[in-house]
Amino acid sequence: MTPLAEQTRLEFICLMARIRINNRIEDRAAEIIAETLDAFNDLRRRQLLPRLEFLHGSRTITAPASLTCPECGGRIVIEIDDYEIVSRRPESESLHVVCENDDTDEGIDAHRYWFSDWHPIRARAARWARRYVRVMS
Repeated sequence: MTPLAEQTRLEFICLMARIRINNRIEDRAAEIIAETLDAFNDLRRRQLLPRLEFLHGSRTITAPASLTCPECGGRIVIEIDDYEIVSRRPESESLHVVCENDDTDEGIDAHRYWFSDWHPIRARAARWARRYVRVMS
């Protein structure tokens, strides 16, 4: 093997080792974060406080069962566009509240989403999200 080929092989081995190490670090960091957040919510539970929901990656969350669709009674899904950088709380103006039964992928809007029907639900969903949801990424 030529010296250049040997050097290239060693550089490749080092690169692969760095990638494996970085992946393990990221995996372990994610585990530690999850354990810490679980411990945090356990402490909240012991103090009779509701748990906080932490969003990683996805910015969509299903609202609690107390918030239902005013048209069909289905579960409410909250989509979060923006959040405060320091507190990680969703910004009320950036929330989209939809029914989980609405099939928007196919362009079929089964709901009217009239302001008079949905405004109270949007307001309650925004209050709940600001209080109990934190966006982590």
